[in-house]
Amino acid sequence: MPLVMAAPKADGEDKMTREEIASRYNVPQEVLENFDVWYQKDTGADYTDQDLEKIESILTLSGAGLDKEEIREYLGAGKKRPAPKDDMLRILNKRRKEILSAIHEQEKKISRIDYLRYQLEK
Repeated sequence: MPLVMAAPKADGEDKMTREEIASRYNVPQEVLENFDVWYQKDTGADYTDQDLEKIESILTLSGAGLDKEEIREYLGAGKKRPAPKDDMLRILNKRRKEILSAIHEQEKKISRIDYLRYQLEK
């Protein structure tokens, strides 16, 4: 579910509190805390649609296996503009390579187990 406010709140504001975001979109507190630090958001300040887009990116990158520092670097958090595309691709390619390597290691273990099973079934 995209993290975008479908309609203004009852008071007409297009902003949400930390508690509203955490509750409505099931965003972990750690993600919101990281966002606040990276984007120098005052504790207790409301979140805008732009903030929600950035939070959604953090969740997506986290779900793709990037760690906190990789996410910060990818988003260019704390800088005036996002990281260059070349840097973004480097980060994604590095993580992809690491995940593939881990998959191959698990496949080797499965092959060894299959071999042992085959030996027992002879």
